[in-house]
Amino acid sequence: MEEKNEFRDLLVHKHLHDLSFLWVKPDEVEQPYRDLLCHENDMTSTLSDFHGGEVELQIFEEGFDSDCYFREVLLKVGAKPVEYGVIRIFLGNLSQELGSAITEGRKPLGAILNESGLGYVSRP
Repeated sequence: MEEKNEFRDLLVHKHLHDLSFLWVKPDEVEQPYRDLLCHENDMTSTLSDFHGGEVELQIFEEGFDSDCYFREVLLKVGAKPVEYGVIRIFLGNLSQELGSAITEGRKPLGAILNESGLGYVSRP
C-alpha cells in the first residue's frame, strides 16, 4: 500500500522518523487485533470495552505547531499499557472549552469527545 505523507510528517515531527512501517488492509490484520484497530469507533471506548476498565492517559511529549496540538501518549487500563500513539489535533475546529479540556491532558481524546456530545468521525 501507498505510504501516507501526512503520517510520515507526524512521525518526523515526533522524532520517530526511523520507524519502519507498512500499511496493510483490514482483512490482513489477525484477530483480535482487527477488532481493536480496524473500525470507525473511538479508540478510548474500544480499548475500554476490550480490556474491561477505564482508559487513562499518560503524556510523554506535547506541543503546539500553528493551530495544531501534538502529543505522544500511552493509554493504560490500570497498570497495563494498551496503546501507544502520536496524534495531531486541529484545535481551530473546536470550541475553546473543548480545546482546553484536550490540552489539559487529564483524559484521552475519545473520552473528552464522547462526554462533550460533539459528533465526530474516528478512523484509527
